[in-house]
Amino acid sequence: MERVNPFRRIYDYINSGDVETKLQSEFPVLLDLEPTNHCNLHCLMCPTGSGASKRERGFMAEEIFSKILSETQNQQVAFHFVRWGEPLLHPQILDFIRASKADGHLCHITTNGFLLAKIGIDKVIESGLDSIKFSFQGVDNHTYGAMRQGGDFNSLLSIIRQFHAFRGDRASPFIHVTTSITQESQAEAEAFRDLISPYTDTLMVGRTKLEHIDPEKTCLSSLEKQKLQQLKQEESMVRQHFVQCPFAFDQLSIGWDGLVNICGRDYDNQELTGDLRFESISTIWKGERRQRLVGLIKDKKYDQIPICQSCFDFSGLQTSKNIVTSTV
Repeated sequence: MERVNPFRRIYDYINSGDVETKLQSEFPVLLDLEPTNHCNLHCLMCPTGSGASKRERGFMAEEIFSKILSETQNQQVAFHFVRWGEPLLHPQILDFIRASKADGHLCHITTNGFLLAKIGIDKVIESGLDSIKFSFQGVDNHTYGAMRQGGDFNSLLSIIRQFHAFRGDRASPFIHVTTSITQESQAEAEAFRDLISPYTDTLMVGRTKLEHIDPEKTCLSSLEKQKLQQLKQEESMVRQHFVQCPFAFDQLSIGWDGLVNICGRDYDNQELTGDLRFESISTIWKGERRQRLVGLIKDKKYDQIPICQSCFDFSGLQTSKNIVTSTV
């Protein structure tokens, strides 16, 4: 049974289209919602896991989520439950998904997977969730454990198998698996693809962003640490901004506390565009702070925006010969 990603239309729109037309839009097409910025793992490449993120941690209040639902009624806007924490840690996450689906929103969640057994795979699937992404690291137990402390490669593989089996012939959720690699070979990446492909609708293999990684904190060998440090230096030399920002023109990112960013990558709120506790989504979308930022981004004046100064498109940097992405 061939499945189509229910978010495909939205992603295609975000990655294309005329910027001038998008600047006239009345409402975002996608909201990144952060149920929490707490996480049950300590991933060395992540600002949360590495401790690089210094903002206060917490859980989205029901009042803030209810306001989001109220202000998105009759709007064709999809929800991503994602950002800088593990969404399944939120005690009301399934209630949030069910309420979103009842209002007609497409819903996606990105997870490290390890809380599914506790919450119940059946309950997550039956919530009406449209799409789920399992976030791996590396291609085997060794390369996973080097970067993700607190998780286990084989346990996650077992969870995904169970999730896929329970979904069965249901139309949803669409299953994504993503992993990022550093020193792995083409053959190792292909072996991972063969291992996981029977249990996912799509697989993406990308590069690990090394900005927040201290090679000495990994459980790699001395030689592997040296190679990782070399890759980190190579990454620092590749400094190319996006041809067209994939975040600024179509979406907003709402933190657990109601603070709103133009960009989901802004893990420490360097460029806030509003506060949902005191403003509406529509007001923030059309507001002076966001309009100023999107105007600068449209004109590629990245040097005038602190969060954009250090935001680069590393898609041209390969971590191993011929390995960038793979889709099944």
